[in-house]
Amino acid sequence: MAVGSQRGLRGGHWVVALLSLVTGCFSPPESGTFRDGPLSPPPPRPVEGLRLAPTDLPAPNLRFGLAPIVSPELMRSQHQALADYLSEVLGVKVELIVGASYLDLVERLIRGDLDIAILPPATYALARAKSTEVKLLASQIAGGATSYSSYIVVARTSPYEELEELVGRRISFVDEASASGFILPWSAFLDHGIEPRTAFSSIRFAGNHVDAIADVLEGRADAAATYSGMLDYTRRAGTASPDAANLRILHKAGRVPYDALCGSPSLKAAVALRFADAFMSIDTSSSRGRRIYAATTNHVSGWAHPEEGQYRGILETMERVKRHRSGKAGGSHVH
Repeated sequence: MAVGSQRGLRGGHWVVALLSLVTGCFSPPESGTFRDGPLSPPPPRPVEGLRLAPTDLPAPNLRFGLAPIVSPELMRSQHQALADYLSEVLGVKVELIVGASYLDLVERLIRGDLDIAILPPATYALARAKSTEVKLLASQIAGGATSYSSYIVVARTSPYEELEELVGRRISFVDEASASGFILPWSAFLDHGIEPRTAFSSIRFAGNHVDAIADVLEGRADAAATYSGMLDYTRRAGTASPDAANLRILHKAGRVPYDALCGSPSLKAAVALRFADAFMSIDTSSSRGRRIYAATTNHVSGWAHPEEGQYRGILETMERVKRHRSGKAGGSHVH
């Protein structure tokens, strides 16, 4: 079984169309109160008293880590407006740092090379497994929801209708620490009696969701795992590129909570609380919040205090996949 390595964002006219859509085609309303779904963040927290003293951070800048969900350049462009806002309310310069991989992001946060990071759910589970001192500060609300779907997608014209038909085919995952791009799909194969360690003629780890989708669209894989928001963007880009619309959902692998805002184990507790309040002080109910979050891939609405047990399901599913891959198969699927 051939296993592909991570690689950078590839060329292709559909990718250009997708990135243009993500970064520049949504114009949020400039005034009035706006709610973008059935669930909205709590009322914004006040910004008074959030400014940091020079001794509150171990480095001159606030080091803000991001997962390589899409290319590093796109991740930075999507979050620069948020970084500027945080710099304003906290009184320190904010430096955006995109991890080389999901694991690299976790290791940097635990070492204290990052002060805070937005961790995708399985990446948060990995961080907690490595250090129980990682601080969970807030949970993301996006598109009026607290969770999103994991999809296994194929080319629209492909003959596949069931997961079992992928046996012997090529599949592209995102990263071993991606909930929607690996953990939930792997568990879904187990639920259907498919042994994913040997079922496929090749397994590729694309490194980010855009490249995983590109594997299908450009013929390197017969199926790919991704998250629901990325597929929505890809289909919208189809108005500019027919190839970008050439995807369909073969299987829904489950739902998972949105990302977790986390603090380094070395972060002072009082400072961590200020970071949480800073994130929860802005959301899409205001015109500025809409401008800040307009470029985000998953339509971020804002942030809220995490609920008890919110990430327990993905922690358990990740443990199930870990046991299976180590040869200790077992465990029940968590929906």
